[in-house]
Amino acid sequence: MDSLLDRIRFKIYYSWEKSGEYLRLACSSVTDSAAPKQRDAEARIILKKDDLLEKGKQTVRESARQTMQNLSRKGEELKQDLHKAGEEVKSEISDEFRKNTDQMFK
Repeated sequence: MDSLLDRIRFKIYYSWEKSGEYLRLACSSVTDSAAPKQRDAEARIILKKDDLLEKGKQTVRESARQTMQNLSRKGEELKQDLHKAGEEVKSEISDEFRKNTDQMFK
């Protein structure tokens, strides 16, 4: 009877070991093929990240250039307005000065 139980135990143990071995092989084949797929996915992510980063930088450069052009144009307009205002003040002061000097000499 002991030998029958020993044989049954051995068969159960052997079957258990074989099923564990098959499971390990199946898992290793899945993980072996998963590593290249993961590397490919990471490479695609890096490329997309680099593309998006470059597009973002280009957008920032473009908006900064437009802002600088707008500020430069507004600065020129302000400079012209100040020059006109200065000319008007200068002409008013010179007219007032002439009037005052003409009145003093009369």
